[in-house]
Amino acid sequence: MNVSQLMSDEEDNKFFSKITLDYSPTIFGEPMPLLKVGFKSLPQPLLALVDSGATSSMLNPTIADALKLKINYNTKKLGTGAGGTFEYVHSEPVEVEILGQKYMVGFNIMLDNNFAWTCILGHNSIFKFAKIVFKSYKKQFDIFLRKDIN
Repeated sequence: MNVSQLMSDEEDNKFFSKITLDYSPTIFGEPMPLLKVGFKSLPQPLLALVDSGATSSMLNPTIADALKLKINYNTKKLGTGAGGTFEYVHSEPVEVEILGQKYMVGFNIMLDNNFAWTCILGHNSIFKFAKIVFKSYKKQFDIFLRKDIN
């Protein structure tokens, strides 16, 4: 066994077993890496885009209103993404449930009601809680949730 194998084995002990999910359903004509995210005050989970290109996690303003998140609208910021520039504000952290595990996540709330997604999980959330391997050629992704986060 070489040193890189040993480090890999030690690293793998930090994670629960692999969960493989299909890209589903089709959004905008393409299958997408979506994950169910539960919120205490919502009757059912939301489908969130797992976005490796997103620095922050985002919520649609309608969802933020339904969650009754504390938001200071005097602290607007300007962001950029694939769709261009946008205004947003930060929310207080909120508890979410992902694949049976609970986490605290601070979301950016888009200030555009035409924001197409209900929820996007970016690097400040799912990528801190899990190792994710995208297998786009199979329209699947693997998630290894960390054991040491909750």
